[in-house]
Amino acid sequence: MAEGKYAHLDPDFEYLTYGEEGNKAKRLRNLKNLGEGDLLVFYSGLRPVYDGKFDNRPGHLCYAIIGFYEIDHMEYATTITPERWKVNAHSRREPQDDDIVFFGKKGKSGRLSRCIDIGEYHSDEGTYWTKKEFCSEWGELKRIKDGCIGIFITRSGALPTLKNPGRFYEWLRREMKNKEIELIEKNNPD
Repeated sequence: MAEGKYAHLDPDFEYLTYGEEGNKAKRLRNLKNLGEGDLLVFYSGLRPVYDGKFDNRPGHLCYAIIGFYEIDHMEYATTITPERWKVNAHSRREPQDDDIVFFGKKGKSGRLSRCIDIGEYHSDEGTYWTKKEFCSEWGELKRIKDGCIGIFITRSGALPTLKNPGRFYEWLRREMKNKEIELIEKNNPD
């Protein structure tokens, strides 16, 4: 990495920020009632490692929640002052007019100490969806798959949304407590 350049950490769990640009930023700005107290949940497609080698077989990703923010506020990246540029990847570079940065509430936001597996592979389509068990746990979700209303979670430009975020948040808190998962205001461990 060139001197004076920063890695694109987004979300940045140390500063509890998450930024977007372009169409995703526009979709987030246009979501009805997205604001203080709402959740941004981060998930990743993680590849298992065996004996130091990645498992590259189809259907062998672990789609898992890695962290979340309870939203404190949102700012346009262009309004972030120079002394605060380090807080997000979208303010560490020359921001575009549509770049937005969400800030999570301290003590209610962060990276999980261990991820929570939420996905299952559907070989007929080569895609990942939320596990069927979450239909009853999370309440009504967004899309029908195999008789269950689920969420398509294979990486795409579409941002999944929950119809019953309060029920999801209760489940998430219960999972964290039962599995002794902590919220960490830090990026990957040293």
